[in-house]
Amino acid sequence: MAAQKNILVLSGGGFKGAFQWGALEYLIEQQQIRFDRIAGVSVGALNGALVAMDKFAELKALWQQVQREGYSSIYTSELVVMERETVRPDFEAIIRKLLPRSLFRYGFQYVFNRPALIREVVANFNQIRSLADNRPLYTTLQRVVRRSDFKVPFQCGVVSLVDANYYTCRPEDFASDEEFCRAILASTAMPIVWEPVKELRWKGSSAQNATVIREVVDGGIRTVSPLGDVVHAIKDETDDVDDYVIYILNCNSWDLPADSSRDYHLTNIALRALDDIAINEIFNDDLKRYLEINELVTQVRNAQRDQRLPPDFRLTLGGKVLKCFRTVLVQPEPGEAGHTLDSSAATIERRRAAGFRRAEEAFKMTMPMA
Repeated sequence: MAAQKNILVLSGGGFKGAFQWGALEYLIEQQQIRFDRIAGVSVGALNGALVAMDKFAELKALWQQVQREGYSSIYTSELVVMERETVRPDFEAIIRKLLPRSLFRYGFQYVFNRPALIREVVANFNQIRSLADNRPLYTTLQRVVRRSDFKVPFQCGVVSLVDANYYTCRPEDFASDEEFCRAILASTAMPIVWEPVKELRWKGSSAQNATVIREVVDGGIRTVSPLGDVVHAIKDETDDVDDYVIYILNCNSWDLPADSSRDYHLTNIALRALDDIAINEIFNDDLKRYLEINELVTQVRNAQRDQRLPPDFRLTLGGKVLKCFRTVLVQPEPGEAGHTLDSSAATIERRRAAGFRRAEEAFKMTMPMA
């Protein structure tokens, strides 16, 4: 019988994922914690996959590369320019992208045929699927991800823009390493910033037929912290385990800091509304509900131990008996993690140091001392 199982849950957060790097340095290297199950979405899918394959050295090397090279180690862009936390459109590049290639050679044709010009501009606009190209990240995934290398159960979350469903993806759900790399890439594909993965062939619980998931993006737009995934997986386990400890590494704080200094043009409006506000609120609702239910079940268990409640008393939800888990929540203070797309060396290092510090605080506060 296993005395304890450690579960790792990693939220999304773009380049704020360096906070998770620092937290994992403390948990893995300082406390020698080994995780028995890992789940993540967005950047948490990337970090979680490397930890699940016992490739923490590669995870550190990836973030150190981001420190040296900036965002170009993850993505490139023809349409926007990133300067620390500032995202600004490259208007010259946008105009070149939208206007017909033949305009300057045969411009006189468009002078007398404005509808033709408008149609071509609209057609060119409709071909733009993202602000940036994440092929550098895809190349890294292809190099390091092997389904046979996973040492513990791992799952990441993706969402189909076509059917709006959330899908849990595990290495065994795909027929090849290449297809699973694409699933992790999809989980990191923040809408608008990166292009959706056009399709994935996902088996899920079906051993025979694969489901084709189309236009697949970051699972964080439905569930920033995949707590439900791991809780359901734990319920399906047959091992007799005395204690589960869930480590939640969240790149976002409870409270979203004000941001009055940002220039709110189109790209920053989209990033602020979708990534900062919407995703942060989804996480808050998800995590707070989990913590509230977990606290109630913990109180029931403690009351049973003190014989204030009968031993057969159970709390249920939807006909299922609820369990309680020890939870180590690691997250930054408001404003500590910075802007999602800030990939400057100083900010990455600040996040790493903050993650290490917050993990140490949370661990010492939650876990019993020997």
